[in-house]
Amino acid sequence: MQIDVSAIGLERSVRAFDGMGRRTRNLYPVMQYIAEDFERIMEEQFATEGGSTGTEWAPLSDEWWEHKVNVGKDHGTLQYNQELVDSLTIPGAPGAIRRVTNNEVTMGTSVEYAIFHVEGTGRMPRRNFMRLPANSQRHWIAVLNRYVLTGRLY
Repeated sequence: MQIDVSAIGLERSVRAFDGMGRRTRNLYPVMQYIAEDFERIMEEQFATEGGSTGTEWAPLSDEWWEHKVNVGKDHGTLQYNQELVDSLTIPGAPGAIRRVTNNEVTMGTSVEYAIFHVEGTGRMPRRNFMRLPANSQRHWIAVLNRYVLTGRLY
């Protein structure tokens, strides 16, 4: 077996490694992609009332549903005034937590009552809107890998 290392092949490899090194120092495009994908996932989560993650939310009580219908707030579960859903799907909305840096993304909501829906209470069942589909994390890792290796997100 003979291995021939040509200057052309070596130069291409050096450029590729240099590009990967530069991209690992600024992962902002990947972090921005993840933030936008998270918002898309949350839109689906509210639109399907948990069904998009495989765990449908408990239905509303008949009394509460009737109240929502009577006051024109029958948008769906956890969407009485849209504050919670907006905070998780619209950048800059009241209550939205969205921080994207070169190497980190933080997403969430500061809506005060959100935690009661995630954990449930003695009077209200748990409806964990913060669940992510199982394949989301694997997808985000694949996007990160592709970006570092090729400079492309898709």
